[in-house]
Amino acid sequence: MSILDSILSVVRSVVNGISDTINKLVSSVMDTVTTPLKGLVNQVVGGIWKGNGADRFVQEMNSEVIPSLTNLGSLGTDLGSTIGQAVAAIDAADKQSASLASQLMDTFQGIVSGL
Repeated sequence: MSILDSILSVVRSVVNGISDTINKLVSSVMDTVTTPLKGLVNQVVGGIWKGNGADRFVQEMNSEVIPSLTNLGSLGTDLGSTIGQAVAAIDAADKQSASLASQLMDTFQGIVSGL
């Protein structure tokens, strides 16, 4: 394993760890934010508050607020996914460059051995 391979391996490991941490934090924050809101909605639906205001509150929470928060959280998850895709692109480029370098060396060796 070359020094570059070792460095890329360490970087890949660190990036994967960061991506996992981002996903876990986003999930934790989303649960922390949405769970109490869903509980409040359930209390209102259960009768703690009645009337048109209560109905509008439940509808707005379920159709706008909680989905918006969930969408916001998905941005963080998308970031983790995008980081993973970037690592995969780096890996593919590394493999391709190694293959091209090997082909080039084979060509040079063929030229040198023909002299």
